[in-house]
Amino acid sequence: MKNHLESSIKNGLAILPIMGSKLLAAMPNVVQKAPLQQVLNYVFREELGTGELEFLAGRILRLEVTDLHHCWYIGLIQGSLKIIEGPHFDVEFKGQLNDFIRLSAGRADPDQLFFNRRLAIAGDTELGLEIKSCLENLDPQNLPKPLHWLSQSHCNLLEKYGFDL
Repeated sequence: MKNHLESSIKNGLAILPIMGSKLLAAMPNVVQKAPLQQVLNYVFREELGTGELEFLAGRILRLEVTDLHHCWYIGLIQGSLKIIEGPHFDVEFKGQLNDFIRLSAGRADPDQLFFNRRLAIAGDTELGLEIKSCLENLDPQNLPKPLHWLSQSHCNLLEKYGFDL
């Protein structure tokens, strides 16, 4: 019974990006937009409040989660982070779902992920380095409590079942 449960958990972790990809493909952008904007603005509320993200004003970040086969364009508009229409962007971050989850949970070092080519920056590298610096200083406790719990639990499962750490 225990082996079956562990096998099911490993299979679930392996197919999560596939299922997420299918879900995102079926979900209209307008449905994705509002919750993602709320999370981004909540997580970066301190930086937005102090003006630390002003370097993003008039600039666009393309965030691609490669194994979800999906991307979002993020800009700073009137003091808040917004999901906007592409395809123009100034800088692009690419990576896999598990690596972004590890990053948001504070369980991965951005420099190490970039060095190991698990996350990639393209475009305006100066802007990319400023964004990477924000990611390094991101406190996982700033995530909404349910997302913090989910990201930590997901990372615990990844570690327990040996998914490319």
